[in-house]
Amino acid sequence: MKKHRKIQKKQETELYVQVAEKPENQKENVGEALACFCIYVGWYLMVMQFCRASLAMILSGSVGAILLVMAVLVNGQKEKKFIRKIVHEILAAAVLCFLISFTIRKGWIFQGALIAGNGLLETIGRNMRAFEPDYALTISEPLQPFVTAVFYVTAGMVLAALLEFLRVSKSCIGTILVSLIPGVLLLIWQKEAVLFPVLLIYAGFLCLVAFRKKEKGLAQLQTDVMLLVLFAAVTAAGFFMLRGKASSFSPDNPFSQKVQKFAEQIRYGKKTVDSLPEGQFRGLGNLKLTDEAALKVTMEHPDSLYLRGFVGSIYTEDGWKQQDADEIYDKKDLFYWLHKENVSGLQQLTALYQLENPADDDTGNMTVTTIGASRKYAYVPYELSTLPDTLENVRSFGDDRLIPEGFRPQKTISFPVHSNLIRKYPQIASAYYQDQDTEAFAEYKKCENSYNAYVYDHYLQVPDSLKQMLTKVLASDSDEKDSENVTSHISYEEANTRITGYLNENITYTEEIDPKNTDASGEDQKTDAKTGNFVTDFLMTEKKGYSVHYASAAVLMYRCFGIPARYVEGYLVTPEMAENAQDDGTIYVTGKEAHAWVEIYQDGIGWIPMEVTPPYLDKMERPDFETVSWQGAQNQGASEQTDTAEQIKDEEQTKPETRKGRKQLPVRKILIVVILLLILALILWIAYQILKYRKKWKEKNRAMYSKDASQAIRSCYAQLRCWLMYDGVRIKGGSRYQICEELSRKYSSEMADQYRKVTRLAEKAAYSSHAMEEKQAEEVRAFLMSTQKQILNEKNLFQKWKMQLKVLS
Repeated sequence: MKKHRKIQKKQETELYVQVAEKPENQKENVGEALACFCIYVGWYLMVMQFCRASLAMILSGSVGAILLVMAVLVNGQKEKKFIRKIVHEILAAAVLCFLISFTIRKGWIFQGALIAGNGLLETIGRNMRAFEPDYALTISEPLQPFVTAVFYVTAGMVLAALLEFLRVSKSCIGTILVSLIPGVLLLIWQKEAVLFPVLLIYAGFLCLVAFRKKEKGLAQLQTDVMLLVLFAAVTAAGFFMLRGKASSFSPDNPFSQKVQKFAEQIRYGKKTVDSLPEGQFRGLGNLKLTDEAALKVTMEHPDSLYLRGFVGSIYTEDGWKQQDADEIYDKKDLFYWLHKENVSGLQQLTALYQLENPADDDTGNMTVTTIGASRKYAYVPYELSTLPDTLENVRSFGDDRLIPEGFRPQKTISFPVHSNLIRKYPQIASAYYQDQDTEAFAEYKKCENSYNAYVYDHYLQVPDSLKQMLTKVLASDSDEKDSENVTSHISYEEANTRITGYLNENITYTEEIDPKNTDASGEDQKTDAKTGNFVTDFLMTEKKGYSVHYASAAVLMYRCFGIPARYVEGYLVTPEMAENAQDDGTIYVTGKEAHAWVEIYQDGIGWIPMEVTPPYLDKMERPDFETVSWQGAQNQGASEQTDTAEQIKDEEQTKPETRKGRKQLPVRKILIVVILLLILALILWIAYQILKYRKKWKEKNRAMYSKDASQAIRSCYAQLRCWLMYDGVRIKGGSRYQICEELSRKYSSEMADQYRKVTRLAEKAAYSSHAMEEKQAEEVRAFLMSTQKQILNEKNLFQKWKMQLKVLS
């Protein structure tokens, strides 16, 4: 008997395969080929975008597309069966070569994969604000385009083989992954170039569903189409809402700003101790500073310090943005070589001081624990005395700040720092200007000149709409220069005097600002005079504000004078706090110490914080400018550094072998891989559950429509009992007819009568030796369907899904 059942099952399977592989007409083959082509092209273009491939490499994928279309077109045609066999053998050979090349880690395919991998690492680095080291190549440079093309051709055939396997096997799990992953990548990456490939993939799946409609019931077809259309629409809508009019998250898109803020609160925690806006001034209100602890700072030698958090480089009309990631990544080699020479914008002042005073070892360890502040930033002082690359749990990208690593960054970071150098930086600068041409400073000067050129290229931009106004308010017509072609600038002391003088004379410091601009009567005031530009309105209309306003205006004023400047938000460790530190050097920095200031780049020295907000002019120790000589300081502009910068670039190109080489995988990346694997496992588990329930549904459906009428009636009646039971109608022992009265009361008397009739048929099918008729089976099926519909119509969507799963389980 068991052997007979196996033979029968095998015959049914073979019959199903024959029916599935042989379409009724050639049009279905063409439609399915078009669908597979769309899915293939979408996936291939998306991979090329991530790997930053050229147009020629993209065209290499046409080989895989042709093979895939050929395999689909000849599907089910006996006279062309050999063509399909040849195509499958070619695809299988490509997969085998691909696997062998990666197993032995040699060959053209593997080298081409490394080149593509370098492109992928660059894409990830630009998006994640991280410098990723390249994979080392053993192939000569003239052969690199060829091996890259070989890899993309092979990869295209592997993709074609995968899609052909999923098509033939009708894998539910594979279909879910192939359709779900592109949408997730689009929402994460938010690049317009990826939108077209993703929509192309969805279009292919819609075509595939449409041309396979005869293999499905109408209800199943409608469900598939609705789910695909819904998922595609949600993906596209989410993409456009997140992107808005801007090219990325920006103040120009309020919805995008809210989404970003919500996501950051989940990842970094909500900042509760102060109201500093992290460069986003839209809807800026009164300054709120609390006594709650923001940071716990422990120093071996307690001293007053500025702790940098957010650093804004690009001014918009209503806020500051970080330096563009692409611009920083384009200078990856510059930062690499600067770090090789122990020079970084984050510790430049300390590096210079240690060159001038090699015997001075006034350094100590410092630990910063984030409590109420945002964990998005690593709060470090200007006196950092080690390269950022040597620190744990943080990374540097460019020169503006340290970035905490991990989805949920560590609350505590430790690093070595020097005692306060800001108060004596004039003496450091004076000593450097006098001795900069000596051999001891030769290497440092060469690196500083190259970095100086980068600074002047990126931190002098002032919007055209503000240049004329700022020139007017500073009364600096004789000093007017094009900030993009600056060759020198006025003295730092003169710039400080003129900027602080104007702000003190014309601006009123207040922490209470009125965003609605209303007077005591409640009528709007100066509404027409507002321009919508934060700095313009602050200087010309409102003329009042707090540190955020002062620092923003000062940054643009310094830039107008030809001095590179940036906007900074962070926390202060004041001299009074350092003096009252606990015995172990612990200081609790509260929200009261949250502050915004301007930092300027002093040629040869590095970034220096400058105070322009009136209440803070005496809160931190001020540098002593009277005891130093500034000779040689004022001619250090962008022009002097050009030749040296070009010299360093030439040296970078002559030593590429030291730049290459993949580092060992850090813990952060391992954790990311583990998380991705867990997500993949979750997706696979969900797919398995779907597949399992679908299999059960098919088995029960097969039993309900069995050619054996008795078996069909028994199966339908069992399903009917399940539906009634989950709707609250239960047989508690005894006769099956005892629920008729309840059915009549809950549904209708007609249904109760029909239930009696169906029950008699079920008893006859179960216990009688007489054969049942197909007409009787159809009657039971019809009653089951009508009962099921009546029950589901009264339920919500969640209850419908829950009830259907219970019936199938």
